[in-house]
Amino acid sequence: MYQKRAAFWLFFLIAILAALSVTACRAHGESEEVRIGRQVWMGRNLDTGRYRNGDHVRHAVSDAEWHDAASKQEGAWCWYEDDPGKGRLYNWYALGDPRGLAPEGWHIPSDSEWNELVDFLGGQTAAGRALKSTVGWGASAGAVRSCGFNAQPAGSRNCLGGFFSLGRDAFFWSATPSGDFEAWNREITSRNGVQRVSINKSLGFSVRCLKD
Repeated sequence: MYQKRAAFWLFFLIAILAALSVTACRAHGESEEVRIGRQVWMGRNLDTGRYRNGDHVRHAVSDAEWHDAASKQEGAWCWYEDDPGKGRLYNWYALGDPRGLAPEGWHIPSDSEWNELVDFLGGQTAAGRALKSTVGWGASAGAVRSCGFNAQPAGSRNCLGGFFSLGRDAFFWSATPSGDFEAWNREITSRNGVQRVSINKSLGFSVRCLKD
């Protein structure tokens, strides 16, 4: 009798914990989150077409639309080659807009916050292995030591509207400008390193959010 009661309460406790876990994931649009050192990151790339106040971010599909947004320093997003299955890319002006691109409770990481992440994971080479997803990287996947960040090689869009590096490299914006027309990013390459690069704000990169 005692064993049956103990088994019942154990099952009940497991069910409650499972429900709480599901609720926690849904609280942020079903985006997983991962703790790395003192930081809590979203476990996947930002996927929104609106600013925090509900306004639409410009959807720039054609090369001309993408270039026009850049010339006006206007926030814009696109899908890689206009394919929703390949994820959203944003120019820097979208995340620099005062209306806010990150959802409530989150923010776009600064250059120094990216530095903290890379340093915690052991530097550029070790961090490159740790930040990658275990799938999608082809031959370099064998070197992955995933920490749960799950970076995918989602490629990028250049200032003229062309797409490149899908399946080879991942590019992430930081919120920190490096000049009037440039900002710092992080590039995770198929060679397993993480590079810090100052690049034109009109390029289209992935965005990953950090918890406030």
